[in-house]
Amino acid sequence: MSDSDEPKSTTKPVVLGRHNYDAWLRQLRARAVEKDAWAIVKGSETKPAAADATGLASWRKRNNIGLGIILKTIDADNTVPVEDETDAAAAFAKLKDLHLGFHPGQSLQSVVPRRESSKIRCPPTTPPTRSATS
Repeated sequence: MSDSDEPKSTTKPVVLGRHNYDAWLRQLRARAVEKDAWAIVKGSETKPAAADATGLASWRKRNNIGLGIILKTIDADNTVPVEDETDAAAAFAKLKDLHLGFHPGQSLQSVVPRRESSKIRCPPTTPPTRSATS
């Protein structure tokens, strides 16, 4: 059965946003495992030496598949830190660090440079108090 003969999934892909990293990760892993790219995405399979032409060609193909899955399933704000990445494991590591190291009240801008048009920001955990002036 060729790729074009496979049944199309009717499940809407989970797009990584501010609050759904765990759901996105489950879907990313499932899709990458299905395409034999998960070991590359998670970084446990490293790029072969140039002398291993066959291994390198296979790794490049699966790296591109993994990177494509990542890029197709992230929102615009999450694209900023990984838009220049060519390595799936590096892109995944950046997104993982971004989401697992992000705390309420912390601006995404304080974690990673952003475009001016990006507006993502977590609300503060407690509202600021005003001091009464006499």
